[in-house]
Amino acid sequence: MTTPMATPELSVVVPVHNEGLTIASTLTTWLDALTTLGIDAEVIVVDDGSTDATPHLLDEAAAGDARLRVVHQRQGGHGRAVLAGYRAARGAWVFQFDGDDEIGAPAFAAVWSRRHEAPLVLGVRDGHQRAPVRRRLTRASARLLSAMAGCDIADPNVPFRLIARPTLEHALARMPEDVFAPNVALTLLTAMSGARIAAVPVVERPRVAARRGLGGWRLYRGVARALRETASIALRERRQRRR
Repeated sequence: MTTPMATPELSVVVPVHNEGLTIASTLTTWLDALTTLGIDAEVIVVDDGSTDATPHLLDEAAAGDARLRVVHQRQGGHGRAVLAGYRAARGAWVFQFDGDDEIGAPAFAAVWSRRHEAPLVLGVRDGHQRAPVRRRLTRASARLLSAMAGCDIADPNVPFRLIARPTLEHALARMPEDVFAPNVALTLLTAMSGARIAAVPVVERPRVAARRGLGGWRLYRGVARALRETASIALRERRQRRR
């Protein structure tokens, strides 16, 4: 059993919901990758009200590796799960990926190697594995967010990001408590602060068939809500700067 540092070099935040088919193997792969890279890390898995075997599998995995911390919460949505993980993180750097693991641990080393170049390092998906509607929405969202931030941001909501602790704390302090899309807000607030954002190309893998992704009108409503929220944050930031 590996014992984590009191203040780890890296916190890995993983929001999950009903990922019982793959979560055990996903965590094993990531823990092995962190060991190979020699990183003192904690892995915080936030179970957002799963109703399958996920809670049991997470507790079982945490009992076998002290680097794993599991947070169980009532289902409140992906954004709340991400925020819970960010707030629980203790590391000097914080990395977030989603429990569906559609990008995967092999891509992490390239992101980690860029940490001294910028306080926020984003994976940028090529989009080839995404449905056409999702690609179009991602491109449109990126253009709108870039206009709000005043700089080019290729994949503002990507769930594969590395953040320096001061940058994360700055963003969390300026987000609404009930923020719907914390990663979009984090990207915007970092860009508007003038901090550099580094980009690393990553490949998104095909979605496991058993997983139900956000689709249909739920997808459009989610994107619209995130953009309204982000525009409100951008407007508030500009007003505060004028004072």
